[in-house]
Amino acid sequence: MNLFRKNISERAQKKDFGHSFFYMEILDRLFYIIAVVPIIIFIFWPIVALFLRSISPDGEFTLELYNSLFKENFTVIRDSIWVCLLSTALSVIIGTVIAVYITYASKWVKRMLMLLLMLTMISPPFLSSLSYILLFGKRGIITADLLHLNFNPYGWHGIVIMQTFSEISLAALILTGGLSSIPSSVIEAAKDLGSKSGEILYRVILPMLKSSLTAVFFLIFVKNIADFGTPIIVGGNFKMLATEAYKGVISYGEIEKASAISFLIFLPIVFIFLIYRHQLTVTNVMGNFSEKSGHTEEKTYKLPFYLKVIFGLITLCFAVYMLLQYISIFVSAVSSNSGGHFHWTMEFFQSFSLTKIPSMVRSIVYSLIAGITASFLGVLFAYYIDRRNIRFSKSFDFIATLPYILPGPFFGIAYLLAFQNPPLLLTGTGAIVVLNCIFRQIPVTTRAASANLSQISSLTEDAARDLGTPRIAVFFRIILPQLKPAFLVGFINTFTTTMTTVGAIIFLITPSAKVATVELFNEIRDGDYRMASVIATLLILVILSVNILFSIFILRKKKEGKHVSSAEKSV
Repeated sequence: MNLFRKNISERAQKKDFGHSFFYMEILDRLFYIIAVVPIIIFIFWPIVALFLRSISPDGEFTLELYNSLFKENFTVIRDSIWVCLLSTALSVIIGTVIAVYITYASKWVKRMLMLLLMLTMISPPFLSSLSYILLFGKRGIITADLLHLNFNPYGWHGIVIMQTFSEISLAALILTGGLSSIPSSVIEAAKDLGSKSGEILYRVILPMLKSSLTAVFFLIFVKNIADFGTPIIVGGNFKMLATEAYKGVISYGEIEKASAISFLIFLPIVFIFLIYRHQLTVTNVMGNFSEKSGHTEEKTYKLPFYLKVIFGLITLCFAVYMLLQYISIFVSAVSSNSGGHFHWTMEFFQSFSLTKIPSMVRSIVYSLIAGITASFLGVLFAYYIDRRNIRFSKSFDFIATLPYILPGPFFGIAYLLAFQNPPLLLTGTGAIVVLNCIFRQIPVTTRAASANLSQISSLTEDAARDLGTPRIAVFFRIILPQLKPAFLVGFINTFTTTMTTVGAIIFLITPSAKVATVELFNEIRDGDYRMASVIATLLILVILSVNILFSIFILRKKKEGKHVSSAEKSV
């Protein structure tokens, strides 16, 4: 009798397990859809919609828009390319100098400069243009008040100066990472062969930075060619492609022409990206060296004295300008020069609290939603692409990478065209802004999660599967906890970028639902630099606070991890 009851109990348990396993498999399929289908809808479809609108403005196929674009805007295309190439080249050169100086400087100098570089990376957009006008404008603190010069800051030279200084930090940070991955053994080998410090720099170190320099040049050129705010603010009458696309949508309502301009910018960018990606996979020199080195070694290389002095002066000038930039904005936010008399005041903050607080709150809410959603979707997508090896995984991975290389205005106009009709009528809602920010930043989380997954052994996952654990349960119980660093990196990146973005969302924002960065752009464009300084100051404080909290959380987790590992060793 007891044996009969035991058999019934075992059958019931097997039946319940079967039902549970079946439901878990359905859930797995559901999460697969959640991971992949949004990539098609919110990345691939907008690009297709923009292309279709540019070749069929009236429903019929025609290339008239592109023909007229080349005929009427040849000068604009030419000017855009040479200005962006010049500013990109200057940013990369100066960024390389600063990166080399930081890498081989003393520890406290390195820490201070890295902090400054990180601060510039989380700053709001148009900060350089705003400080440029405050310091060197026709009524600038340096040009007018101190030197009494009649300097015209507007024109192509203003665009080049601003784009250069805006991207130096990005170049320096990426190249510092590339320099730090060069093992000391290579430098020591060059020394043993009798090479001097200068020769080591020119013949060993810089050639090994080739892939990093290519990546930096590509990224900065894409950002510069898509930059419409800087030409509008400091360009004067100088026209550029991104500016024409912006005016085509905002001022003239010529969305077809803006689509053609955007796609004209898109094609060479994707072409260059494919070449770079192929080159990186074929000749991954830096990756091979970093793998062989196995661990980070102390840098024994020292710059020659003359290069140390020259590089140090260039780095010092950049650091001083960056500090002046922030000081000028903070001072401008709490001071007034009306009537020719300088005095401190909080009237601009009071005016902000009455009119602009909803925009700041909206920015924070949008950024939090985008940060959490993009992080989860990025981690989930990386799991299905890298671990599950789903069909067409390479194609999905390429599509998911596109938003990171696409110009912001391109992605914004694409969303405007893709979601203006049912069944996906999103234009004019806050959802379209949040979705744009989510899928524009999802590649960062995906890449971070892929890097994490490559370091996680699949043995535990295989063991769980052998014991009958459903795949989706393996993901949530085993994989996801180990991808926490990637989730946190994705969150802070998406939050910071959403708080500071403007190029992609300015076409999607309605007048009644503006965000802080759009308010900042409008104030600078309208010449209200004091209010713009207040908005910029508050944006910096909010972003900096979140980044500091994030850093404290990460450091605490690392300490807890060390305590746990030491306890395990003692046991």
